[in-house]
Amino acid sequence: MKLYIVRHGQSAWNAEHLVCGSTDAPLTEKGHAQAAEVARTIAEIHKEHPIDLIIASPLQRALDTGRAIQVACGDIPLITDDRIREIDFGESEGLSTRDQDFQNRKAQFPYVHGEGESMLRFVHRVYSFLDDIRVRYADKTVLLACHNGIIRVAESYVHSMTNEEFMSYVVKNATVSQYDL
Repeated sequence: MKLYIVRHGQSAWNAEHLVCGSTDAPLTEKGHAQAAEVARTIAEIHKEHPIDLIIASPLQRALDTGRAIQVACGDIPLITDDRIREIDFGESEGLSTRDQDFQNRKAQFPYVHGEGESMLRFVHRVYSFLDDIRVRYADKTVLLACHNGIIRVAESYVHSMTNEEFMSYVVKNATVSQYDL
């Protein structure tokens, strides 16, 4: 299975450096432009390696990015899947990403963020999703339109990482990652 993963374009909260897990922050004007640009990049890839399916997070910033890709590639089927929503940081949503207390809590994998979820539960959710699509779409090329956290977990699914490598792994908005599963 060939898997492409695209991080959504810049969201309003990304632009303000706010913790934006499961909060449904919209794309900025720059984010829409980034989505259009990455859609053109994917359309070129699609010519050489046809993409069979787009699976998007239901959060609007990722869904808008997925739809831009869908249109640029000629209406590839697009579905959403709740399992690739960004992590729910609970009471930490909306804090500065530079808040040291938040960063310390985030690095404690079993810590449950208030009414949100722990990193361990989040990783389990995403690993289960990846296990499922590996079987369901074994002979397909699939593109995910989702979030940095999902890409971080996918990277750890494919490549061994230390805790420090995992926590510091960040991809820029509208970046394409590729995996052969």
